[in-house]
Amino acid sequence: MLYQAAVACTDAMTDDEIASGRTFPAISRIREISKEVACNVIEVALDENLCTKLSRKDVPTRDALSCFVNRKMYFPAYVPLVDPAYHRKD
Repeated sequence: MLYQAAVACTDAMTDDEIASGRTFPAISRIREISKEVACNVIEVALDENLCTKLSRKDVPTRDALSCFVNRKMYFPAYVPLVDPAYHRKD
């Protein structure tokens, strides 16, 4: 699984990132890379029958697995605590 995580990181690197000598993909693409790492690791776990709550019936294809991971990812969208109109200076 660690190997597959490393493979996902390497495969996700762009030509520009490789040419600039980067070791890891750019942090600005962390969500995209994290999703690929998760999919690769889950694939290995499924292949080795290590998953206890997920089976191939649940995610029969890589696209289905990608959608599943996407649904489980945390999206930090916060609702403002204070109404901006409240702080208007008239």
